[in-house]
Parts: sequence; structure tokens; C-alpha cells
Amino acid sequence: MPLTTNALPSTPVSFAAPFDAQFAFLSTPTAFTATGFLPGSPVTLDLGGANPSSSAGRTDGLWALNISAMDFVNGDETYRLSLCGSNDAAFANGNVDLLAFQDFAAASAGRIVPTVMGASLAAPTTCFLPFVNTKQKLIYRFVRLHLTVGGTTPSITLMSWLSFDGVAI
Repeated sequence: MPLTTNALPSTPVSFAAPFDAQFAFLSTPTAFTATGFLPGSPVTLDLGGANPSSSAGRTDGLWALNISAMDFVNGDETYRLSLCGSNDAAFANGNVDLLAFQDFAAASAGRIVPTVMGASLAAPTTCFLPFVNTKQKLIYRFVRLHLTVGGTTPSITLMSWLSFDGVAI
């Protein structure tokens, strides 16, 4: 069964997640076709530096994904977006953890839980995902955006930023 809207009449929830260039991974829609940290020269956001978004400790917020295009032409394309945290600004292997995650796929078989989740809705779409930079008693100072693509001709165009306006998790 495909993903559908709720049968009850309702208005989609809108979050106050204002764009702030200081906390943008991608400030303009940018297309990607390969796996890696985004953009090509990865943006590392410092949540505890000289001008932190909150106190240098725990930070709660919304991770915004504004996706203007996703290629689902061949039916096997997959996109896995990860908000990664680290206490190493270089994000060395083994010193990174997953703080938030969102996947999109042309078919349910490409989703992270394929036996339960349906195929993703087509772009354009916007996702607001809550995150906290604390995990397993570690507070991560730095965050980056990582994309893993799969399929025959994957291509995704997106903007992404963190927002801290009135968020309480």
C-alpha cells in the first residue's frame, strides 16, 4: 500500500524553522549524484564554538531538508541523508555518530525498513526532523550532513539547515 494522506480532514503541521545562513549546510538548492559529506567541500557546523547556537552543551533543534527534486525514473534510486555528530572537526573515521536520519526511495524495497515502509513521495517535499547533539552520554560539538545514494541514476536537489527557534525536545 502506498503512502497516503490521512482520511480525516486536517491541515499539515508547519514548524517554525527559520533559515539562518550561519546554520546552513546548503543555502541554495544544490544537486548531488554521489555519496559523501555535503557539499563537496563539507560544511561543518560548530554547535559549541565562539558563537554557538546555544550553550556549549546540549543543543536541541530541527534539521530542515527542503528537497526540490529526486530522480525516481528507473525505480531503484535511493537517498539516505544523515545528520552526523563528532567532537573531531575533521570527522575522522570511527569518531562520528548518527544524530538524525531520513531516507527516500523510489520503491519500498529501497527503504531502510523495506518490509514495512512504503515508497517515498515524489519531490518537492520538506522534512523537519528533531535532533539533539547528545547521544550515549556524549555531547557532540560539530555536525555535518552526509548523503548515501544508490540505484541507476540517482540525483537529488536540496537545501538543508539547522533551526533552533523555540525548539524544546
